Amino acid sequence: MTRRNLLDERATFESFTRPLVDHGILEPLADHEGDRQLWMDCDLCSYVENRFHHRLEPDRITPDERTAWSRCALAPEEQLWDPRRSDFMAAFWIVDRGVRVGTLALTRMLRFYEFAPLHSLYLLPAHRGRGLAHRTLREVDRAAVTAGRGGIRIGTFWTWQTALRRYLFRYGMWAWSFKRSLALPSTRLATAWSC
Repeated sequence: MTRRNLLDERATFESFTRPLVDHGILEPLADHEGDRQLWMDCDLCSYVENRFHHRLEPDRITPDERTAWSRCALAPEEQLWDPRRSDFMAAFWIVDRGVRVGTLALTRMLRFYEFAPLHSLYLLPAHRGRGLAHRTLREVDRAAVTAGRGGIRIGTFWTWQTALRRYLFRYGMWAWSFKRSLALPSTRLATAWSC
């Protein structure tokens, strides 16, 4: 990738995410260890909850629990990624009225995707059931369209049935494809295909 392409890519990503940050919907991950660890613990809690149907509180995980759950909740080829060390993904906190309520990550290299990939969506247990995840997905989808994408696409494992049902039936997303995991684009794809 040339320097100009890289600068264009950064500008595109900034135009996509800046309105979300400015409107208090997302907050970029701070560059300190506590923020990084809590964000990664939220990601771990998502794996534990979806694979074992056991709910953990990310801010209460001990180092021993973190090690034990990482061993059994992640497949041998999987690992939690350090959001501060990725050139391809940007980590954010989902914010509601100034309070951090969850996590999500967005792919920085948007030009390779018609639908902006969204990863690591997690809502803290105390903030569920109020429509915050749905509101966030709608706002991120709207920002993606404004930035020239077709919408958003969130990947999930087909075995994560609770999340899958929510994306399909409550949020109105469509199953894009699956073998081991699913990709769920926003409904604009179905509208485009129904011509």
